Amino acid sequence: MNNRIRITSLDALRGITLALMILVNNPGDWGNIYYPLQHADWNGCSFADLVFPFFIFTMGVSFTISTSQRLMSQTRNKLLLHIFYRSVILFLLGLFLNALPDLDLSSIRILGVLQRLAIVYLLSSVLYLYTKPKQLFNLLLLFLIGYWFLFTQVNVPDLGFPSLEKEKNIAAYIDRLVLKNHLWKHSKTWDPEGIVTTFGAVCTMIIGMFIGSILLDQKTDNTAHSYRLLFLSIWGMVCIISGMLWDSYFPINKNLWTSSYVLFTAGLAMICFACFYFLMEVKQLSFVGSPFEIYGTNSLAVFFFSALLAKTFNIIRVGNQSLKEYLMEILLTPYFSSYNASLAWAVLHLLFWFLVLLFLYKKKIYIKL
Repeated sequence: MNNRIRITSLDALRGITLALMILVNNPGDWGNIYYPLQHADWNGCSFADLVFPFFIFTMGVSFTISTSQRLMSQTRNKLLLHIFYRSVILFLLGLFLNALPDLDLSSIRILGVLQRLAIVYLLSSVLYLYTKPKQLFNLLLLFLIGYWFLFTQVNVPDLGFPSLEKEKNIAAYIDRLVLKNHLWKHSKTWDPEGIVTTFGAVCTMIIGMFIGSILLDQKTDNTAHSYRLLFLSIWGMVCIISGMLWDSYFPINKNLWTSSYVLFTAGLAMICFACFYFLMEVKQLSFVGSPFEIYGTNSLAVFFFSALLAKTFNIIRVGNQSLKEYLMEILLTPYFSSYNASLAWAVLHLLFWFLVLLFLYKKKIYIKL
């Protein structure tokens, strides 16, 4: 595939995912959030719960395409070194965010969103590079079924029986056993980006890799477009229905990243990708996704810097308040309801980063993490 070719519909899907991530992660007040922007408390899948798997799905699609280009000039081992280096950088950036504002080595959270992206990227890449497609597909099925077996059939040592409850499941047990005092401070006894549940996220990226494989050829005729759209639509519906059926036995759950959640969210991602692909690649209506395409071109960098900015607003003090509370009080709270003020703060974040990304996009500056 020509290095200059970009699949704009993929950039748009990744961009809208990042935009939603900024909205979800930056409310003015965590106690006043509209329901669609809230994560499900445990079982179930809200609008906000689609963001993370969609992003990992697009990572998988992008990886397949970029790897096909790199392997034309690099060996697998050299490419793996690049992947390892990138994974380490992502992991360390995540640790840096967790260390703010006060570094406490006795309780610093080891895992997190960027750390999960790093581990998923590394593990999925190794599997992709050193297995054949059929072997990788069989491994995906094995992971999904094995994951179900682990959670529903294996006894949790502390309990003596399997459990899917928040603090009693096998993943929470392993998190406490291995990570000890280095868990997410809000959950305390388990980590939403924990050790075991990361393997569920690997399945999401592998599915994205398979979708990326149908985009590897450069054909843009009607037959090629029709095949891709049919493939995305059929497999998207198969995954959605499979996830919903499995939900009765192994609930859709983001925190556990259950097999049903993997299939359900991957299916939705395929359908959304098919819609963008149809509008932007087939009908050439590029304006439909242009704003989101801008978000999608520096996605990891913006995720890191937006998280850093959010932490900075909370760290800087103005009297007895954080800078965030101070700005909310003078700019938004007097003029909006509590829910709308909270949403407006998130929207301001979104607009700010859009302007930053627009500048980078026009200058053709792409920050690689």
